[in-house]
Amino acid sequence: MDNLPLFFKIPKISSSFRSLEDNIKEKGLQSGVAHFLSSLGTEIEVIGLNREVKETLLTRPVLVIANHPNSFDPLAILSALPPREDAYVVLSSDFYESMPSFGTYAIPVYIRNQTAKSEWSHLKLALKRVFFGKSLTREEEKTRNQNSLNLTSRKLTEGGSVLMFPSPGKAIGEEKWKRGVGMVLKTTANTNLKIVMAYITGTSPLDYLRVFPQTCKYLGDIWVTYSKPYYASKLLESAKSAEEITEKLQGQYENWVNIITKLRE
Repeated sequence: MDNLPLFFKIPKISSSFRSLEDNIKEKGLQSGVAHFLSSLGTEIEVIGLNREVKETLLTRPVLVIANHPNSFDPLAILSALPPREDAYVVLSSDFYESMPSFGTYAIPVYIRNQTAKSEWSHLKLALKRVFFGKSLTREEEKTRNQNSLNLTSRKLTEGGSVLMFPSPGKAIGEEKWKRGVGMVLKTTANTNLKIVMAYITGTSPLDYLRVFPQTCKYLGDIWVTYSKPYYASKLLESAKSAEEITEKLQGQYENWVNIITKLRE
């Protein structure tokens, strides 16, 4: 972590991410993240982790699909996953390029240019260049993202576990998922592949304040809910193109979220 982008040089941020990196290096991805969050006073409440779900997440080839309303979500969900060595997360490269141990488990996506479609987003892109370093061109992003999708398919074909966030980050029902998840499912050559959906609630744009002592009690609880696992082949029977697969998967996910939300009311 010597050549840190400016964001990681902010004193408290720097020490916290060094702690996260050290924990992952010592304990592995899921256990390392869980220990790091626990040291901050952040506990993740998990719903639906029954024997079948846990066995699938621990031992089966599995694609975990999750929503992504806030930047803190990947850490929260990773800490709620049972630990396994062949687990990976598809994640923006901005937040782990300076953490080699985290990078061992990360499959990078490059999305800065994809989100720069308004004056405000162009300003955010400029700020990311300042805080996280040089941006790639659109073509460079496209090429690298295709390589990452191929790597994701390969990890699943080999029997691993991959966490993906196909949602652009808007509210449920107000977005169209990126077709990358459909491309991954279409090209994964493993008939035993299962899908588990995860729904995170309770995160906020203020969650990075959790690195400061005593702030967690003011930020509220974070919850992760799991669905029952099901074979990806069932989805692929009726959807052939990457776009169709993505659309059908999004529909299934949103229906499931609507059901569990009503049950909690």
